[in-house]
Amino acid sequence: MHNLPLITPFAAPTHDSYRREGIDRKGTWICWGTENRDVAIRLIKDGHWEFRLVDFTANFHLLFAVMLSSGLDGIRDKLPLTWRDLRYFSTEMTGEELRAMGVTERLASNFRDSLEPLRRSEEMGGLLGERMKGRFLAVKDQDEEALSRMHEEDRRLQYIKYF
Repeated sequence: MHNLPLITPFAAPTHDSYRREGIDRKGTWICWGTENRDVAIRLIKDGHWEFRLVDFTANFHLLFAVMLSSGLDGIRDKLPLTWRDLRYFSTEMTGEELRAMGVTERLASNFRDSLEPLRRSEEMGGLLGERMKGRFLAVKDQDEEALSRMHEEDRRLQYIKYF
């Protein structure tokens, strides 16, 4: 959970990855919850978890490597789980109620902003290697520059062509 902002650009790696809205969106807060479709990490039942940030444009090999490395770092460093089980939609809760659940930090709401924690992170450079991190950021910066200037329909057709 501590590295969720660093994992996000690998899970939702394109401009339109951030367009999900409504009840079934991917989550806007760093938190988890049982049977809650409004969170980034959803517990469905014991032993069955859903990582809701990921979309079809993710490179699953790279994403899995980043998630596994981050999880192992959390275990090694004995990081506590400070977030409580969020069973209600965050939109139905007050700021005070969210803080009481340990929910205090939002995830990026667009791709450009999602890259910033990764750009600043020395830790992710250690996980991926600085060279891989730099290349990922360079490619994603070019993608974002090109895709953000396109009209929605042109972007959709581009995605169909690629994926």
